[in-house]
Amino acid sequence: MPFEGAHNFRDLGGYASHSGGTTRWGVLYRAGGLHLMTEADLAELERLDVRTVIDLRRDDERALMPDPVPTVHICLMSRVLENRPMPDHGSLVDHDHGVAFMASLYTGLLEHAAAELGELFRTIAAADGHPVVF
Repeated sequence: MPFEGAHNFRDLGGYASHSGGTTRWGVLYRAGGLHLMTEADLAELERLDVRTVIDLRRDDERALMPDPVPTVHICLMSRVLENRPMPDHGSLVDHDHGVAFMASLYTGLLEHAAAELGELFRTIAAADGHPVVF
């Protein structure tokens, strides 16, 4: 989507579901780097009528790079990374290593962040169809 500062801001609409439908457009967005949003980005966020912004980062990340809008904070990674330290970023360029790391990371979310994932999905569901970005 046309954001200047926020990284990889995308609409999660249009994905096929197992029941034969598709996810709705304009309801759920995923983005990174919201702390880099420009005035134009903030205007676009308002135009999209986003009502809930969920920040999944750790407290130290939030302190270094604060969000420009109010957020719901649900930290997914603290306990996961305690058990899986971040590798050297250069090693993630190797396809096999990067894929293995991501698989381990997402498995770790299921093992160590079940409560936080539940809170994330409850927060999204509570938005009652209003746009959410996480």
